[in-house]
Amino acid sequence: MTGKSYLAVALFLGCIPAAIAQNPAPAATDDGHVINTMTFVVKAPIQKAAPLFGPVGMQCWLGHPMHAEFLHTESQAGEPGSVFTMQQGLQKSVWVNTMLDAKGGRMQYASFTPDSMVMVVDVRMIADGKDATRVELTHTVTALSADAREALKSMGAQHVQEHMAAAQKAIEGCLATDGGARQ
Repeated sequence: MTGKSYLAVALFLGCIPAAIAQNPAPAATDDGHVINTMTFVVKAPIQKAAPLFGPVGMQCWLGHPMHAEFLHTESQAGEPGSVFTMQQGLQKSVWVNTMLDAKGGRMQYASFTPDSMVMVVDVRMIADGKDATRVELTHTVTALSADAREALKSMGAQHVQEHMAAAQKAIEGCLATDGGARQ
């Protein structure tokens, strides 16, 4: 499996429903580093939306069969400092929850995929009325190999837009079936 698969997941994390404002996917620099921020609304209050951005909830809508294995945590909902792996095919990434305040709408993860990339995912949520949550999702990706740098460079605004409809449908499905509440 190439670094492109995991880079697609990184971009997919920034392509979810009801996009309100979106920075066009910036071109990766020659050193393979890119920061992308998206703002969108989830049609659910924070207490229902927040679990969708936890380790188990992400699996509901990411669109790739992934399996989280918890190495250090009290529960699958995670906690600050929890460590888990995400397996997709033969590729395994290690994730660390560096910040978790689900009630306050703040989460942050650092992820490392050997020979592919390092990623930081920062989630900020604020109530947008009583039945909606405004989410600002920033992911910072640094490619670790020439293949990953090339894959990152090739993904841009077109790739982001192609995944937005699928991601929107997936997250709406998770909300309808309480997919993020399994934690």
